[in-house]
Amino acid sequence: MEPTPPPPAPRSTRIDPQQVVYETACALAESATLADAAPRMLEAICDALGWEYGALWRVDRAAGVLRCFATWPLASSQFDRFTTVSLNTSFASGIGLPGRVWASRQPAWIPDAVNDTNFPRASFAAYVGLHAAFGFPMLHGDQVLGIMEFFSREIREPDEDLLAMLATVGHQVGLFVERKRSEEELNSLYLLRWVLTQEFVNAVTPHQTGTHYPATSDRVVLSQFIPLPPTR
Repeated sequence: MEPTPPPPAPRSTRIDPQQVVYETACALAESATLADAAPRMLEAICDALGWEYGALWRVDRAAGVLRCFATWPLASSQFDRFTTVSLNTSFASGIGLPGRVWASRQPAWIPDAVNDTNFPRASFAAYVGLHAAFGFPMLHGDQVLGIMEFFSREIREPDEDLLAMLATVGHQVGLFVERKRSEEELNSLYLLRWVLTQEFVNAVTPHQTGTHYPATSDRVVLSQFIPLPPTR
């Protein structure tokens, strides 16, 4: 099958920056986790910009790489091959679009990813007809928590105003991720303190003794395995 040729770029349409920021904020506010928020954010930004594909990458600090965390569209045979490659690829700092954004902590734009010398997925992008691409970091302070990238079926020249606007979105997402991480750490600490109390020991029935308890990092603690702590 021959790669899909890019269609001619349409006349530019005016983008409402406040609407993009608002839609992203709504997705975050209405989601309990980043896994819930990610597809909604990707869809909202793609719809607002008229771009066809988005992905969110998270930093795996233990391995020192970026890994694909979520993509949009969620199910599209049109982009399946590119999605599969992305989900099974990791990028070190400086490699590929996610890696170069991670290294610089700055947004980056590629007019045509198919012909970019630092885009390892170029052949797969060509196969599914994706060309222009941009990415921006999810930041908390100076720390990069992840990368969001977006693709168009057209070849497009850089839009600095757009990248500046999306930098605001990156900070929004970074704050959300950091807040959720802090909440999970606090919940884990509270659960650990509960497990160490005499009240917990008294609550464990004899037949539960020796039962494998979930790790305190588990987000959901099932009452049939472990007595739940009192409501704070």
